[in-house]
Amino acid sequence: MKHDITLTHVNARGFAFGVTDTGDRAFLPPHAVNMSTMKVGDTVSAQLVVNPDEAQRATTRFMAVVVDAPAQDAPAPAEQSEAGEMKARDLTVYNVICESTYLTASEIAEVAGLDSKTVHNSANRLFKAGKIARADVHNKPDQARASFVLWAKDGARFVDGEQS
Repeated sequence: MKHDITLTHVNARGFAFGVTDTGDRAFLPPHAVNMSTMKVGDTVSAQLVVNPDEAQRATTRFMAVVVDAPAQDAPAPAEQSEAGEMKARDLTVYNVICESTYLTASEIAEVAGLDSKTVHNSANRLFKAGKIARADVHNKPDQARASFVLWAKDGARFVDGEQS
């Protein structure tokens, strides 16, 4: 059975990661994809199997065995393309946050290959949607704005320092 996958990361080495239409992460190995026609935000149709690497299965449930190239005949309207790219960026930011204890936007940006303002905007959207936790850190008691903001999958990570 084929599933739609929105690409969240395309690597120069020829592999990619994406999210299925049900929200599960999928790995697209080099033998299954043609990266020359794919970019972050594209949606492709793929035949998936459960990830054979049991240790990686918790974070990346599926692996693609056959991937159809994205349709090139009818470009999507600009607002749909932008929304898809924003969704893909938000998912990338979410995945980086979930794989760490807690991070600043600059640290997330470095891992995700994005600029820190884009990361901060994505993290704010995720926070407002109730998907992640936020901690504002003030260096002085009279500061109106936080010195920096920390992002984590949940509030317990700020206290325990461990991933749940």
